[in-house]
Amino acid sequence: MVSMRRLAGPKNPAEMTYYAQLNGEPIPGTTAAKTLSTLDSQTMALTLGYFVQVQAEPVVKTPPGNLWLLAVLTPVVLLLVVMGMVAFILCKRNRVIFKTSAFRTFKSRSKT
Repeated sequence: MVSMRRLAGPKNPAEMTYYAQLNGEPIPGTTAAKTLSTLDSQTMALTLGYFVQVQAEPVVKTPPGNLWLLAVLTPVVLLLVVMGMVAFILCKRNRVIFKTSAFRTFKSRSKT
């Protein structure tokens, strides 16, 4: 049992947070919730001594299946933006250098 707290509501409900182990190894919340949901709610209520509203619900839900897409595309887009900014700065700097060197080669006319 990790924690237990009372919630506001009729019949003074309680919320229990726990973790489960099998042979000393922690098991995922979805597996534990699935196993506990197979128990009869009456048996669980008799064991705990209280009425059971929700038998088991994993605290950490499984992430959506397309999360990898976001994890891959975000760094790629950021890298492309940075590369674009660097290319823009270098091209702008090269144009300025080109313009100043071009004007240096021209000889100014002077009236004599």
